[in-house]
Amino acid sequence: MEGVESVYTEILSKTKSNFSEVLKFDALELANKAAKSAKVLAPSSITYSPGEISAGTESVLTITGVGFGSVKGSVGFANSSDGGVSTTYALSTQVLTWTDTRITVEVPSLAGTGVITVVDANGGFIYFGGCFNSVFCIVK
Repeated sequence: MEGVESVYTEILSKTKSNFSEVLKFDALELANKAAKSAKVLAPSSITYSPGEISAGTESVLTITGVGFGSVKGSVGFANSSDGGVSTTYALSTQVLTWTDTRITVEVPSLAGTGVITVVDANGGFIYFGGCFNSVFCIVK
């Protein structure tokens, strides 16, 4: 703690004002929580069909595997508007069914070719992989 204290003392001497802790952030606690909830499945245990599908046309993608849980989570796709750098998630209403072994989801309009992400109801990543192929996107 001595190093942290000296940093705050130095800031106080330069700014002549006290600091305020806006948000406590415990990286170790968050990492431990993530490790406990992580149940990333091997890519071979997950399948999805069809392999090519249109986005934004109410087309339904079926994801099959094990360990999804019984409570609805979320499904994300590579975002076509930025070349897949970010993820666009299907709306809760677009996740049509969710069981421990099967998910059906309407592909959202911004879904592009790339990685599919499945996140459980607690926010833990279940699956991150595959190569979904969006053959047509409609931006609404």
